[in-house]
Amino acid sequence: MELRLSMYGRICHWGPIVAIAIIKLISWTTLHCSTLWLPFSTSIAGVINGVFFFTFAFSTVYNYLCAITVGPGVVPLDWRPEKKENEQCLQFCAICNGFKAPRSHHCRKCGRCVMKMDHHCPWLNNCVGHFNHGYFIMFLLCAVCGCVQATILLLTTVYKFFNSGLYYMHGLAPPVRLTTTSLILCIFSSGMAIGVFIALSFLLYTQMKSVLRNRTGIEDWILEKAEERRNEDPTLAPFIYPYNLGWYENLKQVFFKGCLPKGDGISWDVRKDCSEYDLTIEQLKQKELKKLRKKPFKTVAPYNGAICPWKNGICACFRFPWSLDSRMALNPDDMVLVTRYHKFWLFGEKVSSSPIKAKGWFPRSAVVPVTEYQKYSKKTS
Repeated sequence: MELRLSMYGRICHWGPIVAIAIIKLISWTTLHCSTLWLPFSTSIAGVINGVFFFTFAFSTVYNYLCAITVGPGVVPLDWRPEKKENEQCLQFCAICNGFKAPRSHHCRKCGRCVMKMDHHCPWLNNCVGHFNHGYFIMFLLCAVCGCVQATILLLTTVYKFFNSGLYYMHGLAPPVRLTTTSLILCIFSSGMAIGVFIALSFLLYTQMKSVLRNRTGIEDWILEKAEERRNEDPTLAPFIYPYNLGWYENLKQVFFKGCLPKGDGISWDVRKDCSEYDLTIEQLKQKELKKLRKKPFKTVAPYNGAICPWKNGICACFRFPWSLDSRMALNPDDMVLVTRYHKFWLFGEKVSSSPIKAKGWFPRSAVVPVTEYQKYSKKTS
């Protein structure tokens, strides 16, 4: 799938469809229920509530659609640095047939190298990266604020409905009258708003933490590996993260002109004591170490790439890794190089002559180490 899709192509995916449906459900139910006891036209409180309600609702949808359609930005195909000697400081992407610019990473879902990639978000059907990071954070902020308001209004509606008997006792008409369907919808929407608030608040916290440190989720992982390398080899000089410029300058890297970032996504401002390629050089060294630690395995049972592979064991069906990385189908006698380990799953790449290597998760029960393959063959023959 190419990252440069039309707006229609990006939205017509289960992620955006479900997200928009949730936004519409909470917004419509809140509007319907709150106007029963707090109408916009008869009180100042109703007007103020309406202004905040429509502001949060519009801003949530607007920033969400911008995050989808603006996109993170992609490194041009066949891209190379201006100076040829700098090519040795960068990773080469065989799929895009070019070098990965600093802070960019190849996304298997989008099929392109993404500028300052943070993560691929299935709810956006797009990556969160350089150009849409600000819109994504503003979407989270507006959605969290909107869910707080919606929860208060919906729970107040339910409270007023269940206390309507007090009004009847005093000969007054109750402020809220709900049908059975409306009541169920109100309770369901309030629960949905609380769930969305909890999930997005946590994500908003982690995203703002990343912005203030000018570090993506992928770069956090690279820094962890850099510290591990230095713990294993104390002779290595301490690694200094080159993109942390202080919280104010870090904010400008995401919110420079409104929600648009500073820079072109290729060249980056760095600390005075660092160079532009410090992080990419560290990545190359980690790749070399990763290659040395790869272990060859041989397929002994076919795997069709299913999420719940019943033929490969019950444990593999219910104890799968929580990861957006794809599953990789295996045929008998396939050779794979394993780089990540899970109790019942392994992650690796298939050995082949093609420059584009197939990578993904597969059940541990489907393979055995090459050193044990001969023993396994004798037992099964």
